[in-house]
Amino acid sequence: MENNREIVGWTVKMALAVWALSLAAFAIICTYMESRTAIVLYGVWNLFVFGCAYIRISRNVTRVLGKVDECIQSMIAGDPKEEFSPQEESVLGKFQFQNGKLYEMLNGAREREEKQHRELSGMIAALVHQVNTPLTNIQMYCGFLVQDELPQKDREQICEVIQAQVEKLGWFAEGFTKTMRLEDDIRRLNPAGQPG
Repeated sequence: MENNREIVGWTVKMALAVWALSLAAFAIICTYMESRTAIVLYGVWNLFVFGCAYIRISRNVTRVLGKVDECIQSMIAGDPKEEFSPQEESVLGKFQFQNGKLYEMLNGAREREEKQHRELSGMIAALVHQVNTPLTNIQMYCGFLVQDELPQKDREQICEVIQAQVEKLGWFAEGFTKTMRLEDDIRRLNPAGQPG
């Protein structure tokens, strides 16, 4: 693939060369023609030359921007494609390389976030299970307490069991709170750490 900078440079040089030749031709024609007609012809010729150069450069820029768009769209779609040669030491090659690095970083961050979400869901499910067991026990023993024919000694034992289950819930809540504080402290200690 021809280097885009070379295409634009070649187009500008050709336009300047044609313009210089037409200026020399204009000087010669002015000696044989009426100067007003020669000026009009020279102006039309210059419009044609620079119009052609503009169209060629515009097409090249549009083509390059189309390739940049394809490069970005392929990354958005999750299937990055190389539109510019990696060996090409150009701004576009560097742009594509940097976009590729950014894609890898964002994709890695998304994967880490999904993994953390799965781990958090598992921890929450385990916590809910651990909390539900004492709650179920408390509910069941409270049902025994409302029975009128239950002896006082059994009531005291049931109250001890309920107290133990409440302490177990308190222990879970305290451990959960400490874990959350520890995690917050860890996040504050290294907020800018990025994987290499």
